Amino acid sequence: TEVVRRLDANVNYEVDIKLRRQELYYNTPVKVIFSPELSDTPMYMELTPRDSVSVEVNMGGQKRVVSLNDTIGVGNGYICLVPTFNDGNQELKGKTVYVTKNDVVATAKRLLSGLSINQLSDIASILTFTLVDRSSDRATDILNTLFEVYNEDALNDKNQVIINTAQFINERIQIIGQELLVILGGVVICIEQVLQIVESDDVTLRKNAADCNQRRKEQYDNFFHIQFHQ
Repeated sequence: TEVVRRLDANVNYEVDIKLRRQELYYNTPVKVIFSPELSDTPMYMELTPRDSVSVEVNMGGQKRVVSLNDTIGVGNGYICLVPTFNDGNQELKGKTVYVTKNDVVATAKRLLSGLSINQLSDIASILTFTLVDRSSDRATDILNTLFEVYNEDALNDKNQVIINTAQFINERIQIIGQELLVILGGVVICIEQVLQIVESDDVTLRKNAADCNQRRKEQYDNFFHIQFHQ
């Protein structure tokens, strides 16, 4: 659906040429810009350029002439009619352009049904992508945009893995730092006790200090043994 939204591939611009309707795609003389409120609303209208500054709009059988680049209120949103005249569509002035806005998801499913992927040979890793559409230019743009979106998603996934890994490492460093501060704090206490004992001849104090140092040493060794074996 992302590809469809980027290209407005769910909006068809058709004109009667001889005995059939032809898809104009970006060669339409007037392009319709839909407000966000109408992004998922199917619509149909007929546009007939009167001259280079106005167009006749037929919606639901109600016709009116509006200025190009002007906005028209539709339901809860609005549309803007933008002139896109060029050397290739000058002959379309005065011709009615049939605009059909389809559902995005339904359009994506239709395009997916017309997409085929083939491997050139059993030993080659080259794939060919073919998309059947009423406009060859639109089919080309859809395939190119499909590759762009795929690459963007792959890059976003890779970046997310890097972010998650960095967060995990930072959390572990914080945990290790907090536990290490507790151990070092205990070591400082033992050092203070040793200093007190140095100035004392009390045998009991000397024994308690030795036991304290031994416990802190075992706690310090076990801490790093556990951390580096998790």
